Amino acid sequence: MLKAVIIAFSTYSKIPMPHLEWKKEDMRYTMCAFPLVGVLIALAEYAAYIVLTGSGAGYVLSAAVMTLLPILITGGIHMDGYMDTWDALSSYGDKDKKLSILKDPHVGAFAVIHCICYIMLTFALWHELISRTGEGLRDVTALYTVLSGFVLSRILSGLYAVSMKKARKNGMLNDVTEAHDNKCVGILLVQLLLFFVLSGLVFGICSFLSLIPAIMVSGVYKHVSYKLFDGITGDLAGWFLQVLELAILMIFTFIR
Repeated sequence: MLKAVIIAFSTYSKIPMPHLEWKKEDMRYTMCAFPLVGVLIALAEYAAYIVLTGSGAGYVLSAAVMTLLPILITGGIHMDGYMDTWDALSSYGDKDKKLSILKDPHVGAFAVIHCICYIMLTFALWHELISRTGEGLRDVTALYTVLSGFVLSRILSGLYAVSMKKARKNGMLNDVTEAHDNKCVGILLVQLLLFFVLSGLVFGICSFLSLIPAIMVSGVYKHVSYKLFDGITGDLAGWFLQVLELAILMIFTFIR
């Protein structure tokens, strides 16, 4: 399990980890350790928010830091998948063409456009949420619940990675999940249950609003993956994770 944690952080973050040889038996529970990366991001975002507000930083600077910090910690691996997926979806080609675009290392115009739109919208939503919280128009609990979304997105992403059909038999996602133990699904389901139990105890009933974007984005993810790609890929998993985190931020910014 410790090796699985090291592999998860080595793959899905830029946090320095001890070097080790990746063996199949060591990768069985990588997806179970994946949510720990979300825990780290949530804690880093929380610390940044406390420092920024404590130092009297403006809302613009605070929003910029909250927007960029997750990308810096992950190295942009999920944003890369988000961009590649939009390039593929914008091609309107058949399944094989879409999958070849996902593998193409070059970036297309549609990827850049959607990345800019994503970062601008994320920045605007963080600015809105932080300013409303700072002015007493929103309870700080909403902001903390958004931070917990970094964990929820990775629990669901990991669960779908080990349980949904793969579009191809190679690639990073296949390498990481190929040797997964059958217990992995059960562990992730327990993590999901514990997430909502703990969120409900700490943040109250408002935390269950995360179910709305989680269910909606999950439905779109499965529909798009199966209908257009005949299964999921690592890039599609990154696209799902980014969209879900944006949706959670959006719902807690505007729903009182």
